[in-house]
Amino acid sequence: DGKIMVLSEDFFAEILSDPQLLQKIEPILITEELLIKVGFQSVEEPGGWVWERIIVYKVIDESEVFYEVHFINEAEDRVTLPQKTKYVHKLQNLYYEVTGAELPCMLG
Repeated sequence: DGKIMVLSEDFFAEILSDPQLLQKIEPILITEELLIKVGFQSVEEPGGWVWERIIVYKVIDESEVFYEVHFINEAEDRVTLPQKTKYVHKLQNLYYEVTGAELPCMLG
């Protein structure tokens, strides 16, 4: 219904068991407006956004729009992740994989 919500484990299990509910769930696309809302700030490079140690760049590749994700590691090196990231949950997962911590910026 166009609502953004956090799914509990129980609700997620219910959704997975009900094909009609599952069809109604759509992942949240990363947009520039959303990046601002969760705390990212624009960088000088076109399409670039930064938040703490995460940098994302909007890429328009023929008919596809996605974000390239970079992390600045402990040694201050930029690590480019190979995935084409389109959805907020994927950005959260990548952050967790690299840092071992949850992405603290949340939609609210």
